[in-house]
Amino acid sequence: MDYKEKYPKIFTKGKIGNVEVNHRIIMTVMHTGFSMENETNMLAERVKHGASLVTACMAVHEDGANDDMHIINEASIPAIRAMADTIHANGGKLAIQMFHAGRNIYYDRRTNKRSMPVAPSEVPSPICRTMPKALTLSEIEDLYEVYKNAAVILKECGVDILEISASAGYLLSEFFSSLTNLRDDEYGGSLENRCRFPLNVTKAVRSAVGPDQSIIIRIAGSDMLGGYTLQDMQYFARLAEPYVDAFNVTGGWHEAGIPQISYHLPPGGFAFLAAAIKQVVKVPVIACNRINSPEVAEEVLAENLADFVGCARSFLIEPEYIEKIKDDRPYKKCIGCNRGCIENVIRCTPATCIFNPTVGHEKEFSEKIQQLKSKKRKKILVAGAGPSGLTAAKYFAEAGSYVTVITKDAILGGSMNYAAKAPHKDTIFWNIDAMAAEAEAAGAKILLNTPVSREFINEYKADLVLLCCGTEEIIPPIPGVEKPHVITLRQICNMNPDQLRTLMSKNICMVGGGASGLEIAHFMLENQKILKESREFLDVFNPEYIKNQFEVAGKLTIIDVLPKLGADLGAKRWITMKELKRYPINMLPGTKAVTIHDGYVEAEHDNKRQMIPADVVVLAAGCRPAQQDLINWMKVNNITFDILGDCRGDHKQSIMEATLDAYKLIMNQ
Repeated sequence: MDYKEKYPKIFTKGKIGNVEVNHRIIMTVMHTGFSMENETNMLAERVKHGASLVTACMAVHEDGANDDMHIINEASIPAIRAMADTIHANGGKLAIQMFHAGRNIYYDRRTNKRSMPVAPSEVPSPICRTMPKALTLSEIEDLYEVYKNAAVILKECGVDILEISASAGYLLSEFFSSLTNLRDDEYGGSLENRCRFPLNVTKAVRSAVGPDQSIIIRIAGSDMLGGYTLQDMQYFARLAEPYVDAFNVTGGWHEAGIPQISYHLPPGGFAFLAAAIKQVVKVPVIACNRINSPEVAEEVLAENLADFVGCARSFLIEPEYIEKIKDDRPYKKCIGCNRGCIENVIRCTPATCIFNPTVGHEKEFSEKIQQLKSKKRKKILVAGAGPSGLTAAKYFAEAGSYVTVITKDAILGGSMNYAAKAPHKDTIFWNIDAMAAEAEAAGAKILLNTPVSREFINEYKADLVLLCCGTEEIIPPIPGVEKPHVITLRQICNMNPDQLRTLMSKNICMVGGGASGLEIAHFMLENQKILKESREFLDVFNPEYIKNQFEVAGKLTIIDVLPKLGADLGAKRWITMKELKRYPINMLPGTKAVTIHDGYVEAEHDNKRQMIPADVVVLAAGCRPAQQDLINWMKVNNITFDILGDCRGDHKQSIMEATLDAYKLIMNQ
């Protein structure tokens, strides 16, 4: 089927003001922390592969940004003009978001060390934990000129669309919220007053650039904290509509207690916010947040929830996103893990993607591949088909090497198959197929059910062996660990639904409360379908009933010697813990398993012994590198090899580190 027949709404032309685009998927803004040159190259790579409109983020003033963001000023004109020219030369259109962080600036990372973060009122940021300075009336007046000057610069540089940032908890949206705007002058109090500053900024930008320049304003449908509502934003949208050409509607603020862009949010989960704005305006509306597939994008458009859909991380992970959709080729899909993008940006380090370590390095990667192609072709053996193996196979095959991938497993993906079992993470299965397709399309040969061995290595005669064999589970030296009722996380992942049901009818003690243990515990609990649906039903009508009376036949207890469970979950820990607390389980940090007995685990907490009922004991003690004997043999026999991913054992075991290993290796050839 032709892509226009399959996605008729996506692949129709559209207009935002005077700017015409070839389809309805927009690469929306995401702060990256890249240099201007690298940001330009990254955006250009997406345009080359079909993106029609791409967006970059820049601060309107040095007082409104951390020191890893570009500022719109006279000094940046050559770089902005070069960005616009490059995007246009590759057939695309460029939008630049005019950004002011407001209170969300880290004190130690201020661009202007002589100033403090500013806000409507002195309410500290829960993210940056910095007390802002309340803007005076004269400083507010000065900001109108700041926005006007920035808008003029962008227009003169040839930027197609100006986007005003009024969302996510940054300066303009801070004026909307009664939680952050405590003013008692004309900029605070009533909704009309709280809308005054964002509205006046919008008017100022329009007056500076005239009627022909296309302008988008990006708003959060509500802050999702109680400071302003969707109805408040409908009110603002009516006021702002005469001065803009489109509304870009996101979810809530970053600090909201509702997940905004992680895998916990259903695909297209905040499109209803865009639909509500669309009800009250006639200009186009863009829906955002977790629209990570053309199927969801098409549905949003077909149901008239929005006129365009915005994706940022879909393009971050997959430079060829639009092209692959058109060609019906497998593409990598954002899983919403936040690991390389949002978590990096919060730390003021450049963004990356766990499945695409080349992002932000497109030019140097391309140059390296071309350089290697001009050299003698190498014969590469990749042992292992997990994230490092499949990524390395693709890169070396693209560079002209003869590549063979072998895996002892009957399926591809290695440890990704276990990670994908956790709730909300099944998209990883999709990406395994996409990564394998990329490697094979580049020329790599893949052999299943083929374990790496000394004999295979000797017979293959590779110029380079890449050992990507992953890990094996650690069996901790706990007395009783050899008992038949003791199992591991991977054994649980390999269970069928009937086996899982039988397991969950028993008392279970999980020894280990790190990320893997908690995610597989969630997987076990989610597979109790009837109980899960009962909980969800009760949670709507009487959540207290779950806490007080919801009991099941078996009980799960999770223990860990560390004082905090799930510490390695990163920024998503609060979400995972909140989900787990909905279930009748015991979580005991600071607790050590002393002995495993028949029917119970003897544990120790604060030097006191306790007996934890356990018909089944699940070991979640982590993993260690596999194939150490083979590594020693290759060293003795002078075989040229490298170790990638979890098999290395000297860094955190994750998809991001694994794919990054593959990237570093090819760049060092």
